[in-house]
Amino acid sequence: MSKIPLILLGMTVATGICAAAEPGVCSYRRTTPTQSDVAKSPVTRSNWLAAEHLRIGLQAPERFMPGVAMRSLARSTSLNKGSSPIDIDRQTAIDPDDGSEQSLRFLLDTRLYADGIIVLKDDQVLLEHYRSGFAPDSARLLLQATRPFLTTLLAAAVERGRLAREKSVVRPLPELAGEANLRKTSVQRLLDGRTGLTWSADDRRQWLSASNWGPVPAKSAVGIRSWLKARKNWPRDAEMPVSEVGGPEGELLVWTLESASRQPVSHVLCESILSAIGAQDEAFWATDPAGTELADGLALSLRDLARFGLALIDARGKSGSGSVTPKWFAESLAFAVGHGDPPPPQLQDLGEDSAWRYRFVSLGQAHQTAIVGPFGNSLFLDFDRKIVVAIFASFPRDYSALVLRSLRSVWTGLGSAEQTQRR
Repeated sequence: MSKIPLILLGMTVATGICAAAEPGVCSYRRTTPTQSDVAKSPVTRSNWLAAEHLRIGLQAPERFMPGVAMRSLARSTSLNKGSSPIDIDRQTAIDPDDGSEQSLRFLLDTRLYADGIIVLKDDQVLLEHYRSGFAPDSARLLLQATRPFLTTLLAAAVERGRLAREKSVVRPLPELAGEANLRKTSVQRLLDGRTGLTWSADDRRQWLSASNWGPVPAKSAVGIRSWLKARKNWPRDAEMPVSEVGGPEGELLVWTLESASRQPVSHVLCESILSAIGAQDEAFWATDPAGTELADGLALSLRDLARFGLALIDARGKSGSGSVTPKWFAESLAFAVGHGDPPPPQLQDLGEDSAWRYRFVSLGQAHQTAIVGPFGNSLFLDFDRKIVVAIFASFPRDYSALVLRSLRSVWTGLGSAEQTQRR
């Protein structure tokens, strides 16, 4: 396990002020990495997301990518310590590697490389554990796990009448109205991940370069919107049921949301979600060289990720007004199994009983759903028991089969622990 170098802890970020759309709701500031940020560190712009540096890179994205830092000015909601905490040494779960029964600590440390875990029952903290050196209030880069936040926000925009689900996606994106295959794609299909858009390996390389996710800043990068506008061809397979967990399609989610809301996605997130959940820590959204916020660019603290999970559970029991998302959206997540699509190939090791809807993965018949990002970062929800499990991890492989099976085992073990406590 690598430790954070002391020089990295002393890095500074050059900042500017970005005015909030509604003064008093959130504060915003633009951040730009400086040369001195990484000049004397072994972790640089060329290797910050390499396997051996994930714990540093994911925990400090503002040191490597430009972006927007945001903070809700609303009073943070308290998370109270539960009267029956879960002991990670005594609580057990099945190790998917050999079928043996192991302690929760063993699975977290050995199978997931977990940096932190928090388990909530309602607003009660049943378990909160961090590895040595992890900063609980730091904003962890979620990468592909950003996309369920985008669909959540897009559903709220639909509920407010800013978008019509049955209408073409080019209505909020008139710059792309000349593309026939996009005109055939509805907002609902974009929400579902059923656009059928196909992307070649070269498309993906260009996307990474244009969005500045490459190993070094692209000198000729013009920004993701310019790249999307300049595309001559948008190949589409109308029979393709499900998109991938990542790829350029996510940028359409961001662009559609911003067009409908008439403000940057960071502002939509902060004013619609962070303020509503009583977020306690600063969040971050990475941008491309032109300042456009990216589909995989959100970073949140672990506690605020867990608060988001609680808000989704609460939304299912409300009419939808005043919550982070409409009731129909939360209900769709709870009942996705049997109504959703098969998960993308990267997530199929979560189990044959899993389903994919709105870029969440749902599990079994027990009204459970999860956000699953790369390297073990995840958010699990049990709508019936009102349990939330948020995990930050740094396993050095994207969507490893062992990690996915270990996550499922941890979630099952924690559910069993909560049931035992109730007895």
